[in-house]
Amino acid sequence: MQTLTNPSLSEPLAISQSLARMPVFEGLKPEWIDILAQAAMRIRFNPGQLIFRQGEQANCFYLIEEGKVSLLFEENREPCRLTVLGKSEILGWSWLFPPHLWQFTARAVSPSQVLFFCGTRLREICEKNYEFGYELMKRFSAVMVQRLQCSRLELIRSRREVYRLSTNASKDDYKEF
Repeated sequence: MQTLTNPSLSEPLAISQSLARMPVFEGLKPEWIDILAQAAMRIRFNPGQLIFRQGEQANCFYLIEEGKVSLLFEENREPCRLTVLGKSEILGWSWLFPPHLWQFTARAVSPSQVLFFCGTRLREICEKNYEFGYELMKRFSAVMVQRLQCSRLELIRSRREVYRLSTNASKDDYKEF
């Protein structure tokens, strides 16, 4: 179970200050940082703790402040690690797109402190404030493109290794593969 940090009246201000320093939100209007901060709270996860599971309802996203989180794809209950995310990285984009189901599973690798954002609330705000919604969509699209590139590179590495093992080739033999 996740552990909530002790919220105080100064928490939204502290979260706003933290968000303003995060690369993913760099240059965002201060009032939009405040909107995000009001939809956020700090949570801690222990190593090995499940954060969300592929196929379950996605109504939030996370921003990692400390620690590492493994992103996994599960096929027939067999997990395949896609990547490990760390400080300042966004975790979760499925809250943005119907049917709002997690596309991956996330599990804490080390003690992790994250900002939890209520995606349902932010979707409602985006429906009313198109400029804010568009800016948020651009930033999440950039995250998705980066994850797609990481997956593509991992696929290429895997295919090269399969080729090497199946042909007894050296690494120099398949640089162009």
